[in-house]
Amino acid sequence: MANIIIHKKSDPNIYGVGNHFYIAKKLRSGQLHVINELIKSNNDKILDKSDLSNYRNLIIYTNSSSLPDTVLQGEEFEPIMLNIVYGFPDIHIHASHLQPIKHVSKNTTLLELKEILYHDYYGHDDAQKLRQMRMGKLNLEEKNNRKSRREYKSDEEKQTLAQLRLQDGDTLGIDDRNSLVPNWKDVSSNSINFGKNQLSLTVKNSIDINNTKPMTYSCLNTTLIELVKLMAIQAFGLSIDTCMCRLHIDDPDVGHIPLYDHQTVDSIEFKQNNTNLCLKFGQSLKKNDILLYILSDREPCSLEIVVDENIILSDLWLLIKQELNMDENDNEYHLCEVKPSLTDDESPLNDFDGTLHANELTNGAQLTMKRGSVARKNHVRLKISRITERIYTPNEAIHTEPKYKMAELKELFELPTISPFNVLRERIAKHIDFKVPSGYARDVKPLDFIRLYRIEDDESLSIIHEPILLTLKQAKVQDLDLFAFESLHNPESLGKKDLLLNIVYSKDDDGNYFQYQFEVHWPLKENIIAKYEYLEQHVLTRLSSFMTNTLHYKNVSKQALKITLARYFPDRAQWIIINPSLSSNTNQSQNKKNKTSNTSSTKTSKSNLRLEPYKLTDLIVIGVLEGENLTEEDFDTPYDYHKRQEIDYEKKQKRLNRERNRNENDRNRTNGSSGRRRSPQNTMRINVDDFDN
Repeated sequence: MANIIIHKKSDPNIYGVGNHFYIAKKLRSGQLHVINELIKSNNDKILDKSDLSNYRNLIIYTNSSSLPDTVLQGEEFEPIMLNIVYGFPDIHIHASHLQPIKHVSKNTTLLELKEILYHDYYGHDDAQKLRQMRMGKLNLEEKNNRKSRREYKSDEEKQTLAQLRLQDGDTLGIDDRNSLVPNWKDVSSNSINFGKNQLSLTVKNSIDINNTKPMTYSCLNTTLIELVKLMAIQAFGLSIDTCMCRLHIDDPDVGHIPLYDHQTVDSIEFKQNNTNLCLKFGQSLKKNDILLYILSDREPCSLEIVVDENIILSDLWLLIKQELNMDENDNEYHLCEVKPSLTDDESPLNDFDGTLHANELTNGAQLTMKRGSVARKNHVRLKISRITERIYTPNEAIHTEPKYKMAELKELFELPTISPFNVLRERIAKHIDFKVPSGYARDVKPLDFIRLYRIEDDESLSIIHEPILLTLKQAKVQDLDLFAFESLHNPESLGKKDLLLNIVYSKDDDGNYFQYQFEVHWPLKENIIAKYEYLEQHVLTRLSSFMTNTLHYKNVSKQALKITLARYFPDRAQWIIINPSLSSNTNQSQNKKNKTSNTSSTKTSKSNLRLEPYKLTDLIVIGVLEGENLTEEDFDTPYDYHKRQEIDYEKKQKRLNRERNRNENDRNRTNGSSGRRRSPQNTMRINVDDFDN
């Protein structure tokens, strides 16, 4: 039978010439142990120890000579897998280099094993100390601690492991006779924690598609990944350097994260008992290296880049642009990290001067290139436009809201979010090369001549005041927000509560439109109420100056001027007279006459012109006409009259449309058709103050 097998196996067309065939037994550890060589013989009895019915594993040694003598053959040399527990008090010092699992031939005596274990532990031989060592078989599952260890006697040390009937998986303990082990279960647990267990790794081949058979490799937990990788390359027969491939955990969740060459097996975060690895092509990872995957619309597949985590983000960008053949000055993209979360939370990476580690990029991170540039970390970029003209429709209606004609500056102004608005004013003044006119004090700066507006909804403008401590971040300024500015003829400083009012003055001879326009800066402190008498004094001061310096009137007396003020509401084309009776003195006298009068308290609240019904805010229009006790009709213009007609017509059309829709729904409901259900009618009571009193 052996001759027939050897004849078939020796076919040179299959395995070549000069091969040797060995019967092997598969051990519990997964290894193969050679029993003996299969040779030709005329005596069938030679198969007694080579019975293929008992040992079904055949090793073909493709070499002209037999196995070397270092390979132990035969049943008597069959190894037994033993768990070793060291009961020494200094186990924490030596545990790093110990192997808690030993494969020992079963014909080895217990004394020989003790010598091996002593040498493994201390690194040298000492016959005198060896005699103080004792060994015993442990039964760590026994609840009674006294029976958990059976100590071997001196005579038993001469017996082999086979004679002691030790089998795979048995546990032996070794300690010093002079020491006391209170609990071998605790010692075993500590040995596992202090020591380095062995792992059986399964490595798949993802480089050569023609060789998909995995490699099984048993190693210590302290084994380096680089060594495991080298063993896999040899097992798969690959002609590749270790620096050109890397190992990954064979798991879809973390399979994209490569392992480091200097990493040890015990540092791999395997899931449960899954110890599968995968060998892939790619640059190996050294210390501080990280692998990044770059997704872009320029390449169908992700770009893989291995970089040092200590390089800055700007350098990474340059490297990506080089790999994708992009212009180094192309700033039309930005990077975002793809996070494995259900929410689409992809914050841009914008700490350009920070390292990849500072940007919280880790090994295996996936980045995506998105269109549009981003500001640096803790910075915002602002779009700035210059106001070149105010356009009124029609041209003579200077009391209406103007349309602003603006020219956008080409440069984006990038500022730290902790900057106050004065920094932006200073940047704008420097950009337009504004110089302080002659005649001003030295402490006057170019930024004092820059008035800043914030553009909201791409249309409406609001003036930026300058509280000393208000920063861009506190003002909730976002990246690419819109701002506008205009350069003034005189320096300006708007406090937090100040108001900037547009004043229209004096109608033409026909009373059709206002002739003149100027601004009034009304300074108001934090606790000062915006009262009529304060407004009147500031308007009179500015008006007298305007009449003298601009209109060139002579002998203008501020005290002699008698004026009427009215607030214009452009949304309804209506004027409301600002009643001088709402001054603080008038209200105080009324309160003295009737302290309990509700009317008096109401008028006191009306004295604050910031509140209803006047609601004075920045850039609102105040009409000024000479004379006292004027009415709204005196301020009206033909534009206002026609505008109110248009507003009334639009309201009427909306009301008719609502009635038409309601009647149509009623008819549909009467005819059985589905229609909109009428909302329940609720009674509402509205109290309206008398603004004329």
